Amino acid sequence: MDSATEADTARTAALAAGAAPIAPPVTRPGGGRSAYIAGPEANRWEIAWPPVGARGALMPFG
Repeated sequence: MDSATEADTARTAALAAGAAPIAPPVTRPGGGRSAYIAGPEANRWEIAWPPVGARGALMPFG
């Protein structure tokens, strides 16, 4: 994901395709954003956008 908005859009598309919502999108400490869905076989997935530092490294949460 390139942005928090893109993560929300991916969740919306997954729900439209038949995924079940598990947890709504939330902004995480440190600036990340994530939500949880379940696919048709009940496998749970996280859709996430992590904040990225100036050099492309993931920023630590918490």
